[in-house]
Amino acid sequence: MSKEANASYKVTILDAVFKACKIKVDSAVLLNHASIITKTPARYNYLKTDVKMTIIATNTSEFYWDDVWNNNRHSRMYVTFVSQAAVNGSYTENPFNLSEIVLYVNGEPHPVRPVKLDFGDNRNYVTPLCTLYQASERWYKDTSLIIDRDMFSKGYAIYAFELDPSDLGGGEYINLVHQGNVEVHARFAQATTATISAVAYCESPGLLFVDQAKVVRQI
Repeated sequence: MSKEANASYKVTILDAVFKACKIKVDSAVLLNHASIITKTPARYNYLKTDVKMTIIATNTSEFYWDDVWNNNRHSRMYVTFVSQAAVNGSYTENPFNLSEIVLYVNGEPHPVRPVKLDFGDNRNYVTPLCTLYQASERWYKDTSLIIDRDMFSKGYAIYAFELDPSDLGGGEYINLVHQGNVEVHARFAQATTATISAVAYCESPGLLFVDQAKVVRQI
């Protein structure tokens, strides 16, 4: 953010370094892997992410975004609202404040009741801030986010929704792939005075398969 009306900044990269660790694998391990891959492909778990954006017209009080992920229901989702001028590169614009936001999965609200917000004197926005810390795996840990309580109320609000359980004892596990209609419903405290954009970011477990012929498939 900048208060300069006609800011013209440049990013100068002074140094770029890529560090890699080279490991010499024992020949017996290589032979064993070569034998196993003839029977079953190698599997690699990774975090699959996606980003989508849609436009909200001027003078809008309520916003509906149906089937955000084309019938895919991901494990975690973040939603924020930002002015179109900021999307186009303005340094002086901030996201908009809401009075209510709710996520629907197959017609069922998540959470059970819409999140009621008040960014005025009542300062009723602790619940979505705590949810953001939980989804970002910062809750009850000795790490923090750049966004604190004051910043959250001044236009840096990001709304997080966890659709699959997490932090179940700290063990490694993979959630199943789900399908479903994910819909965002938001109500603004005041009708929008400018064109804004709704930005959604999602995370879900992915799996890569690599066979003997080095053909890569993903699910």
